[in-house]
Amino acid sequence: MKFLARASGIYFDLNGYKKKLADEMRKALKEGVIVWLNATVRTVVPTWSGASRATYESIAKKAGTTIKYGPLRARKDRRALGRRESRSKFQASASKSVYFFEWETSLRYFILNEYTRQTYKPGAKDTGSGKILSPRGLNRPGPYHLTEKGMAALQRFATEVKLPNPFPYLKVRKNG
Repeated sequence: MKFLARASGIYFDLNGYKKKLADEMRKALKEGVIVWLNATVRTVVPTWSGASRATYESIAKKAGTTIKYGPLRARKDRRALGRRESRSKFQASASKSVYFFEWETSLRYFILNEYTRQTYKPGAKDTGSGKILSPRGLNRPGPYHLTEKGMAALQRFATEVKLPNPFPYLKVRKNG
């Protein structure tokens, strides 16, 4: 009597899975930026001169979206100032398995509005004291608390992010 045996081995296509994981994480990172923008700039930050909203343009572009502006209420369009006073980073590195974004601004009026409530003081000098010069002022002055609002939205979003299913990357290798 003769028996014929064939052995099979299972292997994991790690490179294929890493590629799929990188694609999914890149998409999730872009979605995370959009969620963060919706929780911060799009719902809280007024247009006024456009400067504060413009600080977000760089990170929005990296996530494949845009920042919209309402009508300018200030005498001068200061969007260029907002762009100059901000930096952002969007990293989706499959080789390092690192996915994150950063945004920062040095636009002092925006920083004041994040943490304080600005009030109109006739004849006040611009000292960064929280006193503003325009009697028209913001409809919704700060404090904005964007840091907390953005973090809460990102944490909710992150709990919904799922890794891709690894089972399609299990392969059968036939021997003999």
